[in-house]
Amino acid sequence: MSRLPSPDVVVAQLAGAQFGTFSRRQAVEAGLSERAVDRRLQGGVWVQVHPAVYKHAGTPSTPELLDMAAVLAVGDACLRTSRRPTTTVWFRGRLTRT
Repeated sequence: MSRLPSPDVVVAQLAGAQFGTFSRRQAVEAGLSERAVDRRLQGGVWVQVHPAVYKHAGTPSTPELLDMAAVLAVGDACLRTSRRPTTTVWFRGRLTRT
């Protein structure tokens, strides 16, 4: 019998695919409660990059992470209105929908 991965594993996989970032919505969709998300933030396990966008505390804030965090913060609107079309196309293939 195969077990489903824990929500923390799912969030870590999302972060790995998104330059170290993930959204609150993605964490909740992975199976964490709002309270569990808040506990990870209050405990210093996660760090807020933008409202409702986080990274694991030990993850360095690279330019790619900061760009991806901005994309997650504004959602699909960024994909339609980016001033940097090459970045938009590049992120389109890497973004996990929020």
